[in-house]
Amino acid sequence: MANAARDKINDIASRLIKGSQERLLATFEENIKRKAEDLELLGDSLRILQSRYNIYSVTEQGEQLSTQLSKAESEIVRSKARLEVLDNNPLIPKDTIQYIKANLLAYQRERQSLMTPDPAGDNLSITRFNEGLPKVSVLTDLHFQARKQLSYDKERYNQIKAAYNTLIPSLQVVEAAETPLLKSRPKRSIIVLSSMLAAFLFAVLGILIAEAYRDFNWKEITDGGR
Repeated sequence: MANAARDKINDIASRLIKGSQERLLATFEENIKRKAEDLELLGDSLRILQSRYNIYSVTEQGEQLSTQLSKAESEIVRSKARLEVLDNNPLIPKDTIQYIKANLLAYQRERQSLMTPDPAGDNLSITRFNEGLPKVSVLTDLHFQARKQLSYDKERYNQIKAAYNTLIPSLQVVEAAETPLLKSRPKRSIIVLSSMLAAFLFAVLGILIAEAYRDFNWKEITDGGR
């Protein structure tokens, strides 16, 4: 009887737990589906912005633009200083002067290209980069957070599903109930006989009391007391 009661309680508790897990799994499935759709929309929006501003790696492209601009500015200053010193010197070959001027012009055009966006939008300029940087950075961060949250939800879903598919008893049995070899003390027969004997004694006592006071006229005693 004890084992049957334990199994019944275990079944009821298991059904309650499984029902809760089913509802939780359904909630996770709906959230995962919705977040996957949101992640796809964020990805599409991010690709559109990256294509519009030619920004695909914020950190690397920012460092690259900064390096190129610094180098162009440095070469322009260096070329101008060389021309000031060598341009009017008759001992310097004209080819050398032309080379310095060409080098200066090339770096000036590079600086112009880095500072001014191309109307055709083919090159990545600092102006275009600064314009698109906030938008791309925000969407990149949102896309990263959405992917991270979706991965976490999928992991939690898999854990709950594994627990749901695993048969785990709700009650942990320390020791199963067994039929005792010897009946517990006191024996049932002793309890029954004791009860019958007590009832018999009370019945005899009641009869003796009734027999002893049978000759009394309780009515006269009552009236006399008045």
